[in-house]
Formats: sequence, structure tokens, C-alpha cells
Amino acid sequence: MYTQRFIQTGNSCAAATLMIALHEFDPKNKVDSTTEQTLYGQTRDAGLSNALGIFDINNYYSSPANIKKTAEGQGLKAALYEKKEIQFLPADVAGMKANYIDPLNPRKVDTAAMKKLLDSGPLQLLVYVGGNITTMHWLLLRKNAGAYYLYDTAFGTNTEIKAEVVLDFNAQVTTGRPNNFLGVAFHLTK
Repeated sequence: MYTQRFIQTGNSCAAATLMIALHEFDPKNKVDSTTEQTLYGQTRDAGLSNALGIFDINNYYSSPANIKKTAEGQGLKAALYEKKEIQFLPADVAGMKANYIDPLNPRKVDTAAMKKLLDSGPLQLLVYVGGNITTMHWLLLRKNAGAYYLYDTAFGTNTEIKAEVVLDFNAQVTTGRPNNFLGVAFHLTK
């Protein structure tokens, strides 16, 4: 498992977490800023970013469709899952979910089923940070030797954690700042 400190550049969290997952599947895959930026160029999405008021390409957010396509282009399977318990989202977040997540037909699961997925591959988790539900971020949750670890590329932290705590919808977990699981995750496998 990758435990070194890697801090993302800008809004490249989806690309940075994907890069770490790729390295964990095959240590020949590099973890460096060049790889991160290459993946970020493939995952970022102008349409999603513009809808969120971001117009600078260097600060674009990554869309789930582009994350999926990029992961699959790197030889992984990226299955999208959604918690059955998602509810009471603000209108703008619900609209984003309807436009960028629902078209990918995520499989609906409960917490136990999502945790079980970790036996065969990491979960790339969509969270919001600092109590602001419109500020999205991606974290990487993995299982290693019976324990669960959460990597946050915003801070370069890899923390042992109870998976159930992270995987409850709207549960708060602190890495370098509070993160609340939005209930959407990619399961990455070979």
C-alpha cells in the first residue's frame, strides 16, 4: 500500500487518488506530479466546472464520467455505487447528481454491501468538505491486511480508520479537515 505523502495540485483530487490506486495495483505505475497532471487532463470536465462557477481550466473539477473513462483507459474496472440512504440534498447538489452521477446508472447499495466491496478493490469516495455541501472532494479508501486506510491527497495523509464510520451517508470523518461522505463511490478493480 502506498503510504508516502503525496499532495495534489489544485482541484486534481480525483486524478491524484486514481494515480495512487493505479500504483497500488501495479507499483510500476508512478506517483508523481507528471502522472497526476496527465490523469487530471483526462478527468477534469469543463461542463461540470462551469456549472459550479469554475471557469479557469487549471481549477476544473473532475466529473464521474471522465473518472470512469480514465480509470478504464488505464486498465481498471470502475463501477459506480450509490448509497440507498441519499436524501435531503440541496437543490444545486441534487441537480449536479442528476446531471453527472445518475446518467452513469450507479448501483444502489447499503453500508454493509459497500464495505464488502473493499475486499476486492479500493473505493474512490465523493465527499464534501468543511460543511459546505457544494465543495466536492475525492478520497481513497482501501483495505490492507484486515485494516482500512483513508488517503486524502489534499493533505497527503493515509489514516487507519473504521470503514463503517466513513461509509455512512453524510458521516463526518476528519483527515486534514472535515469530510462528509456524499454516498457516491467508484469501486476500482482489475
